[in-house]
Amino acid sequence: MSSKHFLTPSPSAPVAVRRAGPGEKPPHDFGTTPGGTIFGTTPGGTRIIYTKDALLNLSRSPLAQTPPKGLAYIPGVTNVPRPKEAPKRVEKKVEKPEPSKKEDKDDLFDMEI
Repeated sequence: MSSKHFLTPSPSAPVAVRRAGPGEKPPHDFGTTPGGTIFGTTPGGTRIIYTKDALLNLSRSPLAQTPPKGLAYIPGVTNVPRPKEAPKRVEKKVEKPEPSKKEDKDDLFDMEI
């Protein structure tokens, strides 16, 4: 596995760029500094540095421990339990008393013709 090193001109300083050929895996130290700090770069060239402590704290957070909402159950792939069917609700019919029939004389509006 060989990686090629190129110097790419940038406004601040030349940066060594390593490119892996098609079918090659990136080098084992890809995205790390000599001290072991992991970093990523954005398309604009901004470098985001992740320290080991910050990554460990993020991995222990409650948000990282929670599976995403709406995660599909795929047997052998997802390790979330199969969603259980919700217990069926038995709706009780509330019997409403029938409205008393009004006589024709008890109209809501009196109209003169």
